[in-house]
Amino acid sequence: MKKCLPVCLLLAAVSGLVLASNLASADIVMTGRSSQTNYNYVYGFAASNVGGNTILDGVLEAGDTVADSYSGSNQGNDGPSGFWTAGADIMVGHSFFISPFPSAVTTISAIGSTTSSCSTTGIGSGALMNSSSPGNNLILNFTVTDIRQFSINGSVQSTKPNPSGGNRVILQRWDGIVWQNGGFDSFSLPGGLGSFDVSGTLTAGDYRLIGSSSINVFDNDSGSSSFSYSFSSIPEPASALTLCPLLGMWMFRRRRNG
Repeated sequence: MKKCLPVCLLLAAVSGLVLASNLASADIVMTGRSSQTNYNYVYGFAASNVGGNTILDGVLEAGDTVADSYSGSNQGNDGPSGFWTAGADIMVGHSFFISPFPSAVTTISAIGSTTSSCSTTGIGSGALMNSSSPGNNLILNFTVTDIRQFSINGSVQSTKPNPSGGNRVILQRWDGIVWQNGGFDSFSLPGGLGSFDVSGTLTAGDYRLIGSSSINVFDNDSGSSSFSYSFSSIPEPASALTLCPLLGMWMFRRRRNG
């Protein structure tokens, strides 16, 4: 038994090194970021006020916030029925946080929302505010170097129906030709809206997380939409985790036989 002990200790040390190597090699590395908010409005008598704005940001960093807003109104007495009023407003934006950054990532979280309203009175006056295609969109790209377990939870909400999936959270994987479902798509929820909490396995490859919200309102109307998610991942224990129990059993049997 005394002769066996050094060998057992050596095998245990080798097993630990193999395990550490496997866990270190299983990594998530951030590779890209794309943020966009956009809106367009038309309001007033005979569409007298027209405009919009778009913000784009592709700087990859550990966390950031993109936000924009607009509020405007006007009035007059030159309508068919005389006095008229019209107005439109919107608040749109999203935030994200990645830790650690930019590699060995274990957590990616994001939240975004869009709130809009329009109002109008008088014949010949109207108002609309569109924030879609995409409206409020965040894409975070990353590479997985080995098999990992993941979980993602959050919600997609909207006061309006979501038939086209403009409000969405998606985890996608690049198959070499197109982006495919990589483990989750909130569009599979009833009506494409609601809360979610799912888990699965990531294989090595290129992935992206997409969060988006959109809203379109007309005349005397208002609406809001939002998305949120928290994505987490840990390395899948590889062959070393199988080796450790086997090594323990072997050492136990050697001690009994010795």
